[in-house]
Amino acid sequence: MDEKIERNNEPDFVDQTDPLEDNYAVNLDAKGERLYDLSRRSNRPIKFWIFLIFAFFILMMVGYRFYGNIINPLKYDVPEWLQNQLSVEEETAKTIAELKETDTDQDGLNDYQEIYQYYTSIFLPDTDSDGFTDGEEVNLGEDPICPIGESCNLLRLITPNTKLSSIVQDINLDPNLTVQEAAVKEFRKFLLDNGFEQKDLDALSDEDLLAIFRITDESNILDGDKLNASSTPEQIRNFLLLLPGVDTAEINAMSEEELITVAEELIAK
Repeated sequence: MDEKIERNNEPDFVDQTDPLEDNYAVNLDAKGERLYDLSRRSNRPIKFWIFLIFAFFILMMVGYRFYGNIINPLKYDVPEWLQNQLSVEEETAKTIAELKETDTDQDGLNDYQEIYQYYTSIFLPDTDSDGFTDGEEVNLGEDPICPIGESCNLLRLITPNTKLSSIVQDINLDPNLTVQEAAVKEFRKFLLDNGFEQKDLDALSDEDLLAIFRITDESNILDGDKLNASSTPEQIRNFLLLLPGVDTAEINAMSEEELITVAEELIAK
């Protein structure tokens, strides 16, 4: 008796060749269904470049603020409380002389140093509330507006010097708020104030923002006067290597000409 072989009974053919993966078996689940999504892999370069371009724009803005802090160290807005105490007729030289002779909070730093040099509070002997007076921290080579043991680099890059002490004091008043959380909060405000859309910022997690800052802080691409196409190939390579999800071998294999081309393309965006 002839057997009827119905098409529906034929075993399905499974293509076990994958141009992107030698071991096909690892991409099957317990039922033999394919786990590997080729489209997801193909989208990865697109997502990477979007992140790269976004990070670069942030670096440019942070770099501009950083550049301004370098070339304008003495451009300082007199606090409102002090402006209210000064009459228009008072001579600046006389005011400065008086500030240099006064130590309101008796912390070892005169009021001129606190207002114009260290940006600390003239009313609080320990601006960052870490147990050391502002004067003691300066003598120890520490930052008087950053608690000892903490990193305030991000806050310094994105926050005007005149507002640093008030932010640090807010952190000290809220036991649930860390320096890192405050930095991320200020970072989001900084980006929003500089033209980024709220919806774009909402799509970024705190970890994403910290990763972008880590690139800023560790890549050394901000070394020098400003961020521009004069960055060396080595600086560009270090910048790319710090980005999440990159192919380290591919970046290390790039020539200096290729690295410079990448930087030029980013600047032109």
